[in-house]
Amino acid sequence: MSADTKKSNIDIEHAFNTQYGYKAQSIASAHARVNLIGEHTDYNNGLVLPTLLPLTTNVAAAIHSSVPEDTVVVCSTFEEQEDSGRAVGTTHTLSLLEKKRGMWTDYVIASLREVKKHIRGPLPGLALYIHSSIPAGAGISSSAALEVALIRVVKTLLSIEIGDMTIATMAQRAENEYIGLPCGLMDQMVISLAFENHALCINFYDQKQPSYEPAPLFKNHVFLVVFSGISHRLAEGDGGYKTRFAQCQEACKQLHIASLSQLSVQDLQSHTLQDTILCKRVEHVVQENKRVRDAYAALIDGDIQVFAECMNTSHISQRDLYQCSIPEIDILCEESLAHGALGARITGGGFGGAIVLLVHEHKKEKLRNAILAQHKEARILAELTVP
Repeated sequence: MSADTKKSNIDIEHAFNTQYGYKAQSIASAHARVNLIGEHTDYNNGLVLPTLLPLTTNVAAAIHSSVPEDTVVVCSTFEEQEDSGRAVGTTHTLSLLEKKRGMWTDYVIASLREVKKHIRGPLPGLALYIHSSIPAGAGISSSAALEVALIRVVKTLLSIEIGDMTIATMAQRAENEYIGLPCGLMDQMVISLAFENHALCINFYDQKQPSYEPAPLFKNHVFLVVFSGISHRLAEGDGGYKTRFAQCQEACKQLHIASLSQLSVQDLQSHTLQDTILCKRVEHVVQENKRVRDAYAALIDGDIQVFAECMNTSHISQRDLYQCSIPEIDILCEESLAHGALGARITGGGFGGAIVLLVHEHKKEKLRNAILAQHKEARILAELTVP
């Protein structure tokens, strides 16, 4: 556990005690993640290459004897992030049987419902306090970190046997079935399984048993994660994440295959799709899988230039083929390259959110200063360096 995580746990323990008047019985945390390359491939049974960020969601919990079974009282600093007008210290009393409200509390209910399914029985009444340093809507998996942290804290509180891979699949189901977002398993899996200073190359060809291999990050180089200032909205409106998912499914149906990741780059020349949009979606997924393979090999070999080129072509593909970038993100990437970044790409589900940059350590400060000077709404979320 890092020093930052220990400090967060001490802080949240105090916050829980202040809020409820008694001590927390369990504390857990989960990191944010950034996907270095491999976007919109996980739900297409493809390859991804994410890593952890030094930002965490922390949850303190105790059994609350004053509320009935399958009920939770929760207080969170998310109220501050939402600028909801509610004072810090506001509590929500939630039933695991209620329908979603379109609030962050939906993720609490969704995650605890999965624990309830796992134990095949009711949960005792719970008190929770949640604090997160992960900004919502930035494309670095604030929702998945919350889901994993919640499952972890209840696992420890109730002494339930749940493995890390099972936690990941439970968190994914929470998002798929209750929240209604057909996300893949990447976010939850890397948050559950990865470790510091390494990326995790995950192969989702077998969705039931994904395989994964770690690779060390580059020395003397930095991955900067920059929030564009524009929050993404993956579950809202037409033409976004759900539409892309449906288009990939339709392409598989027309090509009579189970997933787009069955196709090779050579197959792109011979497929029978007539719809231009579907052709673009297919080309992105197939080429992106190849880029992940090349980027993973570049990490192993220490080849900075190959990795950076994979990042740059990945962004172009998301912009032109998958069409999940936005003009403000494109400009941010272009200007970052002009100010010394070797690689720049949108990361996360797209339609806003964050970019990830690869830069030599000695150019990091110049790049940071240039971004913040030209984009007042932008914010440096994290930097990853290897000692």
